[in-house]
Amino acid sequence: MATEGALADLVTGETLFVGGDFSIPFTVYQSDGSTAQNITGWTVVLDIRRRDTSNTPPLLTVTATPTTPISGVCTFALSAEDLDADVFTGDEFQGRYSIWRTDTGSRVPLRYGDCVINRTTQADS
Repeated sequence: MATEGALADLVTGETLFVGGDFSIPFTVYQSDGSTAQNITGWTVVLDIRRRDTSNTPPLLTVTATPTTPISGVCTFALSAEDLDADVFTGDEFQGRYSIWRTDTGSRVPLRYGDCVINRTTQADS
């Protein structure tokens, strides 16, 4: 069963920024909501869209890397290129995200909710 929560909750409240590099850990739980699910062999995908009802392709799709699959932990690595200013426009992007198990025969939503990506001044590196 999918749970709802803001994407920032997954990074312990850390704010996402346009042009930033982020590592977002995600733990998959069994239906009881507290027991970690073994995700060995799973494909877990994060999609970010403007709205849940968008019929256009996602603005961003990232496949998770299994971190500790036997304990249900995987990580989404978002690069500065993923969070490009040409894609996530405006002072603050407000959209929706979803995380799905997508392997063949097991397409299941795991989590969904609001996604805010902020813009700030940046120093050139």
